[in-house]
Amino acid sequence: MQKARFNKILTKSFLQKYYVKEKLNTYHIAKTVNCSAHTVSDYLKKHRIEVRDSKKENNGNWVDGKWGKEYKCIEYRCNNLVCSITHFKGQGRCSKCRSLYDNPFKGKKHTTKTKKRISKTKRKYYEIYKSPNYKDGRCSKNHYCIDCEKEIHYKTALYGEGRCNSCSNKGELHSRWIKDRTKILYPLGWNKTFKEQIRFRDKYKCQLCKCHEVECNRKLHVHHIDYDKNNLVPINLISLCNSCHMKTNADRENWKKIFGDLICS
Repeated sequence: MQKARFNKILTKSFLQKYYVKEKLNTYHIAKTVNCSAHTVSDYLKKHRIEVRDSKKENNGNWVDGKWGKEYKCIEYRCNNLVCSITHFKGQGRCSKCRSLYDNPFKGKKHTTKTKKRISKTKRKYYEIYKSPNYKDGRCSKNHYCIDCEKEIHYKTALYGEGRCNSCSNKGELHSRWIKDRTKILYPLGWNKTFKEQIRFRDKYKCQLCKCHEVECNRKLHVHHIDYDKNNLVPINLISLCNSCHMKTNADRENWKKIFGDLICS
């Protein structure tokens, strides 16, 4: 090991002489020995010598675990305290003075449209927070869904559609809704025995993920490639698992090409 070569140099007597009696820093000892300060601190722990705190050591500003020196804002007649980092590395101003002097909106004015928007939002918040229903940081008034009368958040009632999560994705409100799709019925030839023949042809495997029907724990779906329910030609039908069948609802033109290539091959 690399630290083993300092066993003869960084002895207990050497460290007690320079670190304890002469009160040299670990950095200065490491510089004389030609090693890192981390190795010196390791040898101090090894020889069970108490390590001094660098913050409390010979520092008049450190009092009761805090910096005694205070830094104030540089602006005239502003006595607000600032952090030491903002004093040395930053602008030296407090948050209030920064908002006054470094405000990008200084000297500009709002348009009539934005003023109307601000007034509308303020009225809404005033109605909520200044009303007798608002108690202990929350609104005691309950809001309900306009369809199923399920309890909803006050923001969805005031700013949203006023529906719960399940009702907002039902029927025509759903993003994948197709008009008059439910009215189309399957023909008479579409029965259990016909679907079982298609599954037998595909060896009871999903043609996309190659998952077996036994692994799915349910029967495979029979999918129409051209999305026409009346077309019961075996070339137009393919066996799919539930997860793969759900994917085919979107981007239909692309799936037609993929399934057409699968059956041809």
